[in-house]
Amino acid sequence: MIMVLGIAFSILTAACWATSPLFLKRGMKELNFYEINAIRSIGFLAASFFIALASGPYALAWHSGYLVLFSVFVNILICNIVGDTLYFLAIRDLGISRSVAITSSYPLVVTALSYFWLKEEISFHVLAGTALIIAGLIYMRGSERAAHTTSRVKRGYLSALMAALCWGLSIPLTKWAISMQGIDPVTLTFWRAAFLVPSSWLLWRFMSRKNTERWLSLRRAHRGDYMSILMSGSVGLALGGYVFALAMNYAPASVATPITASSPFLTAIGAIIFMREHPLASHWAGMALIISGSIAMGV
Repeated sequence: MIMVLGIAFSILTAACWATSPLFLKRGMKELNFYEINAIRSIGFLAASFFIALASGPYALAWHSGYLVLFSVFVNILICNIVGDTLYFLAIRDLGISRSVAITSSYPLVVTALSYFWLKEEISFHVLAGTALIIAGLIYMRGSERAAHTTSRVKRGYLSALMAALCWGLSIPLTKWAISMQGIDPVTLTFWRAAFLVPSSWLLWRFMSRKNTERWLSLRRAHRGDYMSILMSGSVGLALGGYVFALAMNYAPASVATPITASSPFLTAIGAIIFMREHPLASHWAGMALIISGSIAMGV
């Protein structure tokens, strides 16, 4: 029964992570990346608050030192402010399916940092996964060169790779806070959201200080765009992270990782159905290599 719960939570995690980019793409019609990040943070905070409240009032309180709290703030800047903005750029320039596949290469950065900072050993399956991810990235990029890529596509690839770098940098910080400082994942998620809201809105305010039209566009945006972006924050960031922690609690990594790593495939299918994207055969092949590498590194 416990294994069944782990599998169910793993499937739900993959679904949450797969639908989040689709919600984002829907909200990109009239809003820029700073507005998207700011609006999404509200959905992230609201969902994180209710999840923490359901876990018990203690989950809302911070019991660790200021150094750990500062690391959470740095984590938010690297992952959600810089990394996610680059991710939005990649979605705009490359589309959903390719962006999600390329950013799934972030375990490469995690492995390097875990080895040098957390002093973790690198096993054979991690090396094999690294090789598969690199092969997938090279294959996807090589197919684009053959098709005479535009500067926009090149910029999209660079943005996706830089987003993966930022996400990879943030994960060892998260692991350090949870494993070595004993912070509850629900508490950590709530405080990440609490930091993201003022940070993202202050960034939006700074970037739009000389452009009064952006204030008007924020007011004129369609209600459906707002709802899509809020759903991306609540489903992708808050609920996805929470059920992933549950999946890892009820099922071994060898079971949960392959299921959750399937989310780029689900995203690509959703992009075909709802966004009318048409990934090339080479994109599917590169995606398969990258996801296989991520599974190998996570097992």
